[in-house]
Amino acid sequence: MIPPLCVDLIDPCTFRFREREFFFMDKPPNSFRPLYQDLCRRFNNPFYSTAFYATLIFVVLIGGGLGIWLPALFGQLDEKSLAMGFLTYFPAIATASFIEFFHDKKKPYMRNFGLLAGSFFLVTFVIALACSSGWQLRWAVVGTVSALLFWWLGNGEKEWVWDNPPPDAPQGGDPSRPLLKGKRKDFRT
Repeated sequence: MIPPLCVDLIDPCTFRFREREFFFMDKPPNSFRPLYQDLCRRFNNPFYSTAFYATLIFVVLIGGGLGIWLPALFGQLDEKSLAMGFLTYFPAIATASFIEFFHDKKKPYMRNFGLLAGSFFLVTFVIALACSSGWQLRWAVVGTVSALLFWWLGNGEKEWVWDNPPPDAPQGGDPSRPLLKGKRKDFRT
């Protein structure tokens, strides 16, 4: 009797086992190499992009970190409020970055990396909540720095990072493209 999982390994024309596939199965693909290459590329891409740094500074650090900055501006900068500010900040940044990794349908290893990193942030958050105030601040800072690095990696390969306008942008378009044909007769200003 043939095991039910091996049915697809039978050649339908000869009703014989495909011996190479059945007995000498190839090793599964190594996903660590493309993961490493993608993470290096995502880390290095935005170094010379003004749009990336503007988004990082104004949106992520200043706008997203208002819960940390406001108590500092109003003189309530004690250890407990600072720890709570970081504890509410880093899960939001990590979750936004997790979504960037999770929606990558072409590269499943990036989705899995996002899941692993998400579990790291969950464990860091739980540990920070369980600690006393001194250690809570330390764990929250570790989570924040890690979440900012995770955000960097999650957005490092996006199109808006590359300060290159597309050739068909409204500023003029690709000069090698032929001009549009039309009549000037009905054109009015």
